[in-house]
Amino acid sequence: GSLYRSQGHYAKAEPLFLQARDLRKRVLGTRHPDYSRSLHNLATLYQSQEEFEKAKPLFLEACNTFKRTIGTEHSDYAMSLNNLAWLYRSQGDYTKAKALVLEARDIFQRLRGTEHQDFAMCRSNLAILYCDMGDFARATPLFLEARDILKRVVGTEHPDYAACINNLA
Repeated sequence: GSLYRSQGHYAKAEPLFLQARDLRKRVLGTRHPDYSRSLHNLATLYQSQEEFEKAKPLFLEACNTFKRTIGTEHSDYAMSLNNLAWLYRSQGDYTKAKALVLEARDIFQRLRGTEHQDFAMCRSNLAILYCDMGDFARATPLFLEARDILKRVVGTEHPDYAACINNLA
């Protein structure tokens, strides 16, 4: 399903994601992290298609299930928060989006430190939110910091570095 989603073959991806979710639910139950991952994958598929009303309850359930099963100090939980934030951003709810990006950033900082790709991407995502809100003075230093971290940890040929400098431009 993830391969098809990344290639834009959403109609092929959806039945696979649904099947994986249903199998994991039946075999593992709803209190297992792999079930949460299935919800998250399905939600990202719907988000990719801008079907936000389908994605939102799945992201919320995935976050809650991750919270119950692996706790709040885990990268999967933080990534789920970040993706839910992006959904809120897409809907123009910058207040909710900002709170979630900040929470994800704090988790990544505690787990991986400030010299990590995930932390840098949260800085960049926060900068994008500030741009959306018209607060370019707060966005610029965040983009610069994210750019510098990404340059050090993944290099200048990495897609995340390119996305960051594109957003800065």
